[in-house]
Amino acid sequence: ASPRARVNPEHPVSIAAHPGSSSPTMRRLTPGLDSAGAIGTYTWLVASATSAFAAISLMVGSPTPAVSAAIMLAAVALVGLPHGAYDLEVGKRLFSEKLGPAWWAAFGGAYIALVLIGAGFWMLAPLAGLVLLLIGGSVHWGVDDLEELHHATPMRTATRLWLGASRGAVPIAAPMLLCSDEVAGIFAVLLTGTPVDAGTVSVLGVAWLLLAAPGLLYGIRHASTIGASHGLRSIVEPAVLLLLFASTSATLGFVVYFCFWHSVRHSIRSACGGSSDPQTATQAAVSYARAVWLPTLVTWLIAGAVYLFGTDAVSFEERAWPLVFVGLFALTVPHVVLELIEHRRHR
Repeated sequence: ASPRARVNPEHPVSIAAHPGSSSPTMRRLTPGLDSAGAIGTYTWLVASATSAFAAISLMVGSPTPAVSAAIMLAAVALVGLPHGAYDLEVGKRLFSEKLGPAWWAAFGGAYIALVLIGAGFWMLAPLAGLVLLLIGGSVHWGVDDLEELHHATPMRTATRLWLGASRGAVPIAAPMLLCSDEVAGIFAVLLTGTPVDAGTVSVLGVAWLLLAAPGLLYGIRHASTIGASHGLRSIVEPAVLLLLFASTSATLGFVVYFCFWHSVRHSIRSACGGSSDPQTATQAAVSYARAVWLPTLVTWLIAGAVYLFGTDAVSFEERAWPLVFVGLFALTVPHVVLELIEHRRHR
């Protein structure tokens, strides 16, 4: 088939989007793999599993903060970090030809420098860092959630960012509204002991969701014009996430969304688009694992050292929260910069 062949957006068979590409002309035919189809199938599975988890949580309640923090550390280490570790493979594709055999030294040095800049910025201005984490996270997560929708019908950059920020507001503003006491406690730890009022957090959550509502409604309308499954997903996904945060702790809700929604779907997209050669799903998964295991291991070692020596917090969860959230902020800086470079390269 030709890349220009007409494809039913409900069943974009054999179309794998190049990671970071926002143009349908950049999509590649990878026989046997269909990132949009795989992500669509996975989304229904994870939405069903999340709904079941929410129902169980309503019946049995949430675990203690320490247990929730332990689950968070394990899930982020095993699922969340590898999806970002694939940046090394993306850097190889972008820079190895231009920089030659030593591309990894230049890329690694720049990547680490950006991580340190992000971490240093948070240390100097934790409130500004927290605000950027929340706003930047909503845009990054939401745009990524809508990647297949954008491939089905490309949008203007401003529209894409608006719809993405609106979608990404749900997993960030919902816990602020529905788990305000817990979120206020986490914010206080991230702000090095500065008291945070739970009522203020709740009001901000309400305001954020109200601001996001027009974008969510427009997104549903836009998705429905493409196909029934896109329209239904645009309703079900935010609804299931609201149910999730209404039924469990903010920490576990974050784990479910960040690890099993955002990270896994991003990883599927990366694995499907990681090669222009024909490959099976198993071959794609093996190639993905080979690409991420070393940078993931290195990140584990660094995170372990930071956990042991980088904080004087007393409780386990007060050591875990900064490690995860400040760490994600620092790692997101080069991650987003790399996505912007890749997007610009493939325009």
